[in-house]
Amino acid sequence: MPARDPLPAARSETPYRQHDGVVAHRLRFDQRLRTYRAAGTPDWLLMVTVAGSGRIDHARGSTIVTAGECLLYAPRTPHDFGNLVDVSDPDMPGGNAGSVADLRWEVLWSHFLPSANWAEWLRWPELAPGLHHARADGEQLREIVVVMEKLMRRAQDPRGASRDDSGDAPGSAPRAHPRAAALAANALEEALLLCDALDPRGPGARIDARVRAAMAFMAEEIGRPLRLGEIARASGLSVSRLAHLFSDQVGTPIQDWLETQRIERACQRLALTTEPVSAIGASLGFPNAFYFSRRFAKRTGLSPRAYRQQGRQGGAP
Repeated sequence: MPARDPLPAARSETPYRQHDGVVAHRLRFDQRLRTYRAAGTPDWLLMVTVAGSGRIDHARGSTIVTAGECLLYAPRTPHDFGNLVDVSDPDMPGGNAGSVADLRWEVLWSHFLPSANWAEWLRWPELAPGLHHARADGEQLREIVVVMEKLMRRAQDPRGASRDDSGDAPGSAPRAHPRAAALAANALEEALLLCDALDPRGPGARIDARVRAAMAFMAEEIGRPLRLGEIARASGLSVSRLAHLFSDQVGTPIQDWLETQRIERACQRLALTTEPVSAIGASLGFPNAFYFSRRFAKRTGLSPRAYRQQGRQGGAP
């Protein structure tokens, strides 16, 4: 639903906290809270509205979202959203507790770095460049909410499971699950598959098998420099045909997509490990440390060292 008046100008950038692959939470906008990031974030953001109404400002205008609407922000897409109304305003019409609760925008959200084989599930219809939208109703929404809540438990609990099902004695320290990250990724994958199934365009919107073959080849060989000719051979197409088909279906040129995959993996390793920056760049196909640092800064706005050092805090999605 289009909105009429813009949200008030943001005072400052909303903080963003680096993470190691998947983070998920529930947020209720109790006041006229707003998230604003002019350059977005280096990862993807999935948001599912479970109650109330929110307002999304984007390159093509403004949109009001209500329960059941799912949003997917691609990396570096501007974030500009907040509660539709100021529920703390004493002059707000219908000011009883029930109506106020109904107006609060409540979302389940997850920041994540996708696996290369998830690309086909991230091609929902666009509200604006880099901002995708799908709508779930009734049982579809309930199923997505159940999976998102499971994702929250797995992303927040070091064992990757609900505390109620752990078997630990009350008050005991939780045991780290050896597959916690994989369990969280599995739940996120399920959520993305459910959202992707809502695409009204049907199977015709899917990525061509030859493009998928090129993507799989690049993911497998990401640790070395790759030429367009060998990528094209892996797909069974000519360079020119693959370049056209890839840009048309994925929405970005081949080399841009490959560099995005490399930078996203670099982000994960900078956050998770103490590996030298030069070693990370070399293992991801960058010819030297200077070039890696330059391309990383262009994509994220930070040098690799600054990215590693800057652990930003914040509860907003």
